[in-house]
Amino acid sequence: MASPVPRPVRVLVVDEEHALTDVLRRVLQLEGWDTRIASTGADAFAAVASFAPDVILLDMMLPDLLGTEVATRLRTEGITTPVVFVTGRSDHEDRMAAYAAGADDYLTKPFGLDQLVDVLQPIVRRLGLTEHSRRVGDVVLDVSTHEAWRGEERLFLSDREFTELLDQAEIHA
Repeated sequence: MASPVPRPVRVLVVDEEHALTDVLRRVLQLEGWDTRIASTGADAFAAVASFAPDVILLDMMLPDLLGTEVATRLRTEGITTPVVFVTGRSDHEDRMAAYAAGADDYLTKPFGLDQLVDVLQPIVRRLGLTEHSRRVGDVVLDVSTHEAWRGEERLFLSDREFTELLDQAEIHA
C-alpha cells in the first residue's frame, strides 16, 4: 500500500575534497538519491538556484567562503533547505557558529557513511520524501514510524488522529 516516492531526494554536497565527494556521491546514490557536487561557496549558491536541493551537506572550510557564511546567506535569502555541516572542525565554537548560521546538524570528519545516512534519514522523513511518507495539506505523516510533522515542528498525535489523517491522505492519493 506504500505509495512511490514522488522523486529522488536531491542532495547537494559542498566540499572541495574530491575523494570525499566521490565517496559521498556513491553512497547517497545507493540510497536512491540524486546528488550534485559543488566545491566552492559560489558554486553552492549556483547549485541551490538550479538544482533546488532537499538537503545540503556543507563543509566549514571552502576555498572562497566559510561554510557559516554560505549558510547565513542562504537563510538571509529565505532558503530553508536543511543544512548539515560535514567538517573536520570539531571545536565547540565552530559547532555553535554553524548552528547560529542555520545548521540543522553537524558531523565531524571522519565520520562513518552509515552515520551520515542515519543523520539524513530523519530529515528526509520530515520532508515527506520516503516511500512511507504521506501528505495531508502541510502535514507529513510517516506510516513506518507513526510520526507527523508540520515543517520542522513534530506533531504529537494520538493514534486516532494519526489514523484519521492517514485516511485523508489515502483518499486524496
